[in-house]
Amino acid sequence: MASAASTRLGVVHRLDKDTSGLMVFARTAHAKRALATQFREHTIDRVYHAIAHGVVAATRVECRLETGRQHQIRIHLSELGHPLVGERVYIRDYAGLKIEAMRPMLHARTLGFMHPRAGGRVLFQREPPADFQATIDSLRPRPIGG
Repeated sequence: MASAASTRLGVVHRLDKDTSGLMVFARTAHAKRALATQFREHTIDRVYHAIAHGVVAATRVECRLETGRQHQIRIHLSELGHPLVGERVYIRDYAGLKIEAMRPMLHARTLGFMHPRAGGRVLFQREPPADFQATIDSLRPRPIGG
């Protein structure tokens, strides 16, 4: 019989607060170590979709992470002059029209890695939630008279 400690889920990585999308948890210590190694060695496939201010607004920005440092996407987009829609921290110097949203519009869309037990590559994808899609829809041009 397995002990309670050996059956607890292990958090392998985290998402920023209010970021939607995929996360991975490990069910065993072996799996947690194997997955943590893949994250450390940057062999995990991670794709995020974002909605950003500026000329890219209404456009989905696709971000492929290499290092996964905390707030990496939020900081880089802001430094490029295109902070996330809904951003509260990394938007201070942005002078353009601000689009309101209840949270930063960032979604962890794709997560791929070598399965720690089976050994094959697995790939998971998740469409963004309704609030993300509603934000995109609200930015689309409306037909005149419609």
